[in-house]
Amino acid sequence: MMPNSNSIEIGIVGAGTAGLAAAIALARIGHRVTVFEKHPAMAPLGAGVLIQPQGVAALDLLGVGSAFRDASVPVTGLLGTCHRDWTLADIRYDDTPARGVSRLALSQVLLDAALPLGVDIRFGSSARR
Repeated sequence: MMPNSNSIEIGIVGAGTAGLAAAIALARIGHRVTVFEKHPAMAPLGAGVLIQPQGVAALDLLGVGSAFRDASVPVTGLLGTCHRDWTLADIRYDDTPARGVSRLALSQVLLDAALPLGVDIRFGSSARR
């Protein structure tokens, strides 16, 4: 997207989920965004995450909902018990499921959306003054 007359230059530290999501939102409204990432390439840590229905709705608003659904799986409920067989959590997602996704897949969805918007991702970069 082309910068508008009210656009500003914005720097974001970290190309994690929050950094890339913020970059997409800001670029979509016309700001010039640079993301500084210390790793030389995408390096998401951890196996995966559960995105609650509100988070799925936020990804829809960012314009990445379809790609996110392709990269994730629906979760219709969670049941947690302890060693005494007590129910600790029993969560049902009736109408709108949560979605499970690997951190790598979520990062790729966000990166693929950020780059065409002109977001400048600077891998191997520190954000020092």
